[in-house]
Amino acid sequence: MIIFGTCVGNEERYRAVALPSIERVAGTEDLIWSRSGERGIGAAYNEMILAARDVAACQALVVLHEDVQIVDDNFRPKLLKSLGHNVGLVGVVGASRLKGLAWWDARCAAGLVYETRGVIDFSTRRADVDAVDGLLMALAPSAFRTMLFDGDSFPAFHGYDIDYCIQARDAGLRVLVTDIDVLHRTKGGYGDRVAYNAAEAALIEKWPNWIRPSRVPPFISSFVARARTIPPRFHRTSLRQVAVRSRRLIIRGSERLRRRDQATTSSSAIESVRGEGTCSCPVCGTLLTSPPAQVSKVVIVECPDCGTGVTWPPPSGDVESAALFKKSYGDMRLDQRSTRMNEARSRVGWLQLYIPDGSILELGCTTGEFLSLAGDSGYEVYGVETSAWAAYEARKLGGEVVTGYLEDWRREYPGFRVDGVVMWHALEHMPHPLQLIHEIADVLKPNGRLVVEVANFASSQAKIDGTAWENASLNEHYFHYTPEGLVVLLRSAGLEPTEVLPFASRVYRSKEGWREQRNKAFLEAAPWPSLDVLRVVARKSPV
Repeated sequence: MIIFGTCVGNEERYRAVALPSIERVAGTEDLIWSRSGERGIGAAYNEMILAARDVAACQALVVLHEDVQIVDDNFRPKLLKSLGHNVGLVGVVGASRLKGLAWWDARCAAGLVYETRGVIDFSTRRADVDAVDGLLMALAPSAFRTMLFDGDSFPAFHGYDIDYCIQARDAGLRVLVTDIDVLHRTKGGYGDRVAYNAAEAALIEKWPNWIRPSRVPPFISSFVARARTIPPRFHRTSLRQVAVRSRRLIIRGSERLRRRDQATTSSSAIESVRGEGTCSCPVCGTLLTSPPAQVSKVVIVECPDCGTGVTWPPPSGDVESAALFKKSYGDMRLDQRSTRMNEARSRVGWLQLYIPDGSILELGCTTGEFLSLAGDSGYEVYGVETSAWAAYEARKLGGEVVTGYLEDWRREYPGFRVDGVVMWHALEHMPHPLQLIHEIADVLKPNGRLVVEVANFASSQAKIDGTAWENASLNEHYFHYTPEGLVVLLRSAGLEPTEVLPFASRVYRSKEGWREQRNKAFLEAAPWPSLDVLRVVARKSPV
């Protein structure tokens, strides 16, 4: 459980800003405390720390200003996930290599916070730092059970937060900036400048090993100023080297992979569609007549009720290794990254029509192009990928990617709820689609959206080519979906389709590829254009 504590100087502001947002994100077992700020913010926080020590179940003490509004719907799970691995303190903005009380002027700053006077954005959203700003501080038990705020040295508003963070760092604990959305309704400014200067002097005197004021000779300052005017082209080599080093740091370390026995996976997939002389439609449950056992070739068995196709016998490829990508792309997957980026750009633009803002989880994120562009467009993005190789490549683009399945992501991010889940040509690879859609519904927020794109098995070209259809991929696709079948599947899991859009693959093809497909259709006297792709948006109930 979490204890929320606020030092209140203005009761009206507290009840209008901080308190309602705390009540919105707090769990049923959480506690909400407030203390008067008459004796100073450090004294008020110390009262709450001493009281929190008597609450054995407390996992975190969150102290925040009365003018801070918690916006993030995933505040609790994000915070609890952050408080591990020797973390003593978590905040939303902060810095390391401090020069003084003005942490924002430090040598390395991180985090993002929206304020009434503008946006403070240091680009890096997560980082280990030496101190965080006191607008919101989450204290782990390792901190609040052993340390108090220094109310004697920092009796007023200034310096108490930096001092407490350095206490934690000096004790060997980590101080962390993490990606939590808050709105700070601040008036800005330093307040009492005399008190500010006194607090800064006390801080520098107390922590000379942690705070080192800048004493750069004037001629060096002048040289740095001139260097900043050099055209960017002269910095390219060094910047590229920095990027490479950063990338190596991001991917450094071992990753735990939970390997599944391939024979078990294949057997489970077969049992999901095999009966005595029959196979079942995964969408509507209709029993289908399967081909005789002596038929050696792979076929697609079509459901007469919803049109869904079933690959028989089911594929048994290893989706956890690089094998899937080797079969589909050879060694060209990364060579085609510019093409994948163009596809992702189209998808992000389309997604913005239905989910204009918020958190997005991509299932089957492959090598991370969509996650990268969606993150650049302002979404909070997460990914899941079964191929360890592809997940590794996605992380190089900065994505937060879990290797495995949706269940693995839920273990890694317990309690998270997202605004949208997207699957771009991934559902066909899933042997248990209804079970998966139920799991997806569980991680969506009320009124959240599931966006699915698959090859359209109801397209004219699919009907003409059958198993030779270029999108059939019989070695990889368990099922082949139609608009009617996908609607039935989503409704069976409690989601309501709001958009069903069969469309031509022109959005993904070059002009040469499109003309080739057009000419082929003309030669075969086939309907044109063939609506080879299907996108569906489904909504979770708002309650």
